[in-house]
Amino acid sequence: KAAYGKGLFVGVVIDGNEILISEDGVSWKMVYESNVRLSTVKYFDKHQLFVVVGREGEILISEDGNNWQREEKVITTDLIDVAMVENGDLIVVGEIGIVLRGRRKWN
Repeated sequence: KAAYGKGLFVGVVIDGNEILISEDGVSWKMVYESNVRLSTVKYFDKHQLFVVVGREGEILISEDGNNWQREEKVITTDLIDVAMVENGDLIVVGEIGIVLRGRRKWN
């Protein structure tokens, strides 16, 4: 899966644990390796933020696609997808009906 923002493609291989970047969509380089499998990557233009979610509650955030910050884990359930609401809160959905809302303060 891939997202595009700030002139950069950011990708995760489905069931892989690496985050890759590319300026042209052809040549890719690894910029982050997680300890768990990653599910998806999204770019939210209004807030200029890349977000990756994955297994065991993994949430990674980047403002530039190169430098990634792991959010504090509040659950160990596998996460599947992420969206952002108007105020910048993230909505993260996971297996068994898990829904998290927030940014650095999860509910």
